[in-house]
Amino acid sequence: MRVIVTGAAGYLGGHVVDRLANQGHTLTALVRDATHASAWLRERARVVSCDLAVPIEAALLEGHDACVHLAVLWPDASTQPEIDDITASVRLFDALGRAGVGHVIYVSSAAVHRPFCAGMREDDRLVGADAYGAAMIAGEALLRASAATHGFRASVVRAGPCVGPSADPDRAPKTPNPIAAIHRALVEGRRARVVAHEGRQLTSCLDLSQTIHLVLGDPNAADTLLCMARRTTTWAEVAHALARKLGRTELVDVTPGERDDVSFDTTRIEGFLGRVLDADDALDAHLDALIATTLHGR
Repeated sequence: MRVIVTGAAGYLGGHVVDRLANQGHTLTALVRDATHASAWLRERARVVSCDLAVPIEAALLEGHDACVHLAVLWPDASTQPEIDDITASVRLFDALGRAGVGHVIYVSSAAVHRPFCAGMREDDRLVGADAYGAAMIAGEALLRASAATHGFRASVVRAGPCVGPSADPDRAPKTPNPIAAIHRALVEGRRARVVAHEGRQLTSCLDLSQTIHLVLGDPNAADTLLCMARRTTTWAEVAHALARKLGRTELVDVTPGERDDVSFDTTRIEGFLGRVLDADDALDAHLDALIATTLHGR
C-alpha cells in the first residue's frame, strides 16, 4: 500500500514508519519542515513538508491508499490548543476524502474515557473530563463524519501512555508525564513521591505499531480498538525501577492509598492480536533510554 503518515518525525510516528516500511509499504511522511527530517526517516519514507495548521491541498495527498494520522497540534504558546488540534484534524480528513484516500486510521487516546472507571470498553459513551480528552473525542467524531461524507473507511486506535525506546536512534523517547516527573526528581536528588496503587495500563510502542499495521490489512477489523497492556503498572513500580537504575533507592516515598477499580477491558485487542499485551519490557527499555539521554545531554 501507499500510506501517508502524519507526525512521522515524532516518537510514535517513528515506530509506525519503521513497522510499515519493514512490511513493504510505500510511505509518505508528512512533517512540518522536511529540512529537519533525520537520515533515518528519509531512508524509510518520502518526506514532505506539510503544516497541518494551515489548509491542505488535496493534490498533495492523491495517489495514496491510506493515511495514519498521528500528529497532535498542541502548541504551548496557543491559548486554545484543543481548537488548533481539532481544526487541523478536520482539514486533514476532508482533504484526504477529496483526494480519494480509501482508509484513514486515527490514533486517539485512552483519555477520551475520562473520568476513568472500572471495565472501560471501546463502545462506552464518551464524556470528556478535560480539554485534551474532549479534543480526541471531537477528532474521532469528525473522522467518522468525514468518512460518511467521502466514503472512506475510518478506524480509531486508542492508546494509553506509550513506552519503549525511540525507533529512530538519534531521537529520545517521549516520556509520559508521571514517569518524567519521577525521573526528574531522582536526577535532581529530590524525593520521588508516589501514591501506592496509582498507575496506568501502558501501551508498548511495538504493540501500537503492530495494531496499526494489522488494521491496515484487515477490512474486518473493529473500527475502534483500545491498545494497551492488560496489567496496570503503578507509578511506585516505575519509581523503584528508576531508583535502582540510578542508585538512588533512598529517594522513593510511597504514600499509602486505597486500591481503585480503574481498568480498561482489553478483550477486544487481545482477540485481534491473538495474545495478551504486556508493556513490561518496553517500559524497562524506555527507562534505560531515558537515563542514557540524560547522561548524554540529548
